[in-house]
Amino acid sequence: PHPRTVGGPYDARVRVAFDEQVFAIQQFGGISRLFSELAKQYAFDDSLGVELAPLGAPVVNHYLLDDPRLATLFAALAPTGAETRVIGGAVRDALYGLPPHEIDLATTALPDAVMRAAATAGIKAVPTGIAHGTVTLVVAGAPYEVTTLREDVETDGRFAKVRFGGDFEQDARRRDFTVNALSLTPDGKLHDYVGGLDDLAARRIRFIGDAATRIREDYLRVLRFFRFNASHGEGAFDRDGLHE
Repeated sequence: PHPRTVGGPYDARVRVAFDEQVFAIQQFGGISRLFSELAKQYAFDDSLGVELAPLGAPVVNHYLLDDPRLATLFAALAPTGAETRVIGGAVRDALYGLPPHEIDLATTALPDAVMRAAATAGIKAVPTGIAHGTVTLVVAGAPYEVTTLREDVETDGRFAKVRFGGDFEQDARRRDFTVNALSLTPDGKLHDYVGGLDDLAARRIRFIGDAATRIREDYLRVLRFFRFNASHGEGAFDRDGLHE
């Protein structure tokens, strides 16, 4: 099936038109509530050039992409010819209306190519986890982890042997929870391969695919399941996650 995408070339006009409302509504309801409230106040139509998700569904918070340091990173990596996206927790938290704690990127570029591109752009690069595809790029004093897409070859319940890949959907399906597998392109298109948007709107923390398999890959995911339910979940725990 095709991934669900939300977004398109609407960020600038929506950002300007709704600037004050975005700030106010985020304080009491997050991005899902924001969309519902704005939909009541404004008549969305094709003249805005907006590609909308169904009413009440979360839409991407483009303030995440307004960070000039992030723009610098995307520009630095562009000459590699690879595709790079914001991934995981930063996208999840922006959609919840929360300030991202850290911003991670995933790329089809290999680690060596990331290091070379950073050097060319004058950006400090630290090979913090290069065996697993992670290079930390430091822009204006802020660290950003840039990780090459991966596939698990072997897992032992905590650590994995990986090989580098080039498929964002396959990379998403190896992650822990659906709400952590969302990715965002530089032009604001949101990709959801595993139902994360629906779970995010329901404030439901759900393992990707078979919960038992995800847990056997990394047993610390049991702790993460409860931690994310406490910080981001609402209502009853997902039964599949509890069953294991």
